[in-house]
Amino acid sequence: MKGEQREEQGLGPEPAAPPQPTEEEEALIEFYRSYRDLFQFFCTTTTIHGAIRLVCSQHNRMKTAFWAVLWLCAFGMMYWQFGQLFGEYFSYPVSLNINLNCDKLVFPAVTICNLNPYRYTQIKEELEELDRITEQTLYDLYKYNSSNTLGAHPRGRRDLWETWPHPLQRLAVPAPPSRARAARSTASIVRDNNPQVNWKDWKIGFQLCNQNKSDCFYQTYSSGVDAVREWYRFHYINIVSCLGDTSPSPGEDMLDNFIFACRFNQAPCNQA
Repeated sequence: MKGEQREEQGLGPEPAAPPQPTEEEEALIEFYRSYRDLFQFFCTTTTIHGAIRLVCSQHNRMKTAFWAVLWLCAFGMMYWQFGQLFGEYFSYPVSLNINLNCDKLVFPAVTICNLNPYRYTQIKEELEELDRITEQTLYDLYKYNSSNTLGAHPRGRRDLWETWPHPLQRLAVPAPPSRARAARSTASIVRDNNPQVNWKDWKIGFQLCNQNKSDCFYQTYSSGVDAVREWYRFHYINIVSCLGDTSPSPGEDMLDNFIFACRFNQAPCNQA
């Protein structure tokens, strides 16, 4: 009986074997367990020259130290070169080369001729006197004082008549002229570009007569501006017509009368 029980116990199910350890599943991002593993992975996978020598020569410390020093020197030189390049880039160096070529220029010879036969210096005094008489005439007719000096010492009409033979004044209404003269006077007197005044002011003008004063012509205007302008123009032409065709002497300095400045290549012109 006991033997049978032992056999029955021996024929029973065997106990289950302990589970064998399985390999850890590979993670998406892995971190190395030590810096030694990280350095070894870097040296075996990088393409930097000499890095593999730091790992494969672990048994020879002399060789490992040599390759380590050489590798550090190469890295130092590389970063020093980077620093030089970036420093030069951000300093913005500019190199300018300026070449100045000074060639001698031939000074030009220019001949200037004044074709105006009338010289201003010859009629300067007459024109100044005409300007003064014009101011006095405006003051006598319209009480217009342009220089503010005529009211203190006004000149009389007798002085004006003695100075100029045709003073501008208020004339009496003349007799009706002939048709031909009336047409000529109307065509040459009336101005469309000046404002017209009252009909009573048609007596502003001057009288033109021959030497014997036997034939006189009344030059009148409807505008005081026209009267003064035509009167001034008449006396200006009369002054210029009295001058002869005189040519300046060779020694006379006429360039200063119509040339204000003359320079060529920063040098003043001469009168050679």
